[in-house]
Amino acid sequence: MLRGIWLLALASFALSGCEQNLLAHVPDAPGPDARHVDGDFTCVDTPWPTTAPDPLTVAGQLIAPTGAGINGVSVEVHAVAGDALLAQTTTQGSIPSAGGTGRYSVGIATGGTAPTIYRKYTPSGYLTHYEYDPMPAFDSNASYGNIVQSQSGTEQYDSLVDLPPDPAKGNLIVTISDCGLEANERGVAGATIDAPPGARVIYVNTMRQPDPSLTETAIVDGVAPAVVLNLPPGPADITIHAGDVTYRSWRVQIHANAWTISHRKP
Repeated sequence: MLRGIWLLALASFALSGCEQNLLAHVPDAPGPDARHVDGDFTCVDTPWPTTAPDPLTVAGQLIAPTGAGINGVSVEVHAVAGDALLAQTTTQGSIPSAGGTGRYSVGIATGGTAPTIYRKYTPSGYLTHYEYDPMPAFDSNASYGNIVQSQSGTEQYDSLVDLPPDPAKGNLIVTISDCGLEANERGVAGATIDAPPGARVIYVNTMRQPDPSLTETAIVDGVAPAVVLNLPPGPADITIHAGDVTYRSWRVQIHANAWTISHRKP
């Protein structure tokens, strides 16, 4: 089963069965009081694991707004530190143990250390996308799928909040989850994002539609998504609150006339 969100032409989801308990070897830490929201917050203040298999498998799926997987998309895996190209491949329709089209799977050398990576997607006819996992990549089974965004789809978001299209700015998709993984992972309803100066945040309602009237996240197909529009190119560290919990810092890079996807955990 694919867990996903479908709104206008926007989606990001964990591929069920492709994530394992990445924190199995990390001792639980008492979580702070998150009484105003539901979810598992026991990983707050617990460092992420620092080791990884060598090689590490990075996998995922890219999907058109129609719902069909997109084959032939260039996929690059980069190190966040220094931007080194670690691996590249293209999406295809036949990958072992993964049915459907638009899938990719590629191995990267780690030397046993969990790398902090991002994935760059360049689909023909759509904007370029950059995807950041919520933590260093320390398990070969972590995988996400994404519906790619077009120029016209992006302008639809702008129109919802009366923003003029600005190709000099970038946009961000955020999915907000608790500490759980695989079957135990839950989107966090009631979370909020601090909008950077000049940016606009749009939360998504339970009907899978971006709703400018909302002031906090809702659960959409198991995840809690939001869109942040009109960000200047450069590093961005979006502040997220869930009840009494403030999510740990996690920097991503914003690019002009492109989409960045950031999956966040406490």
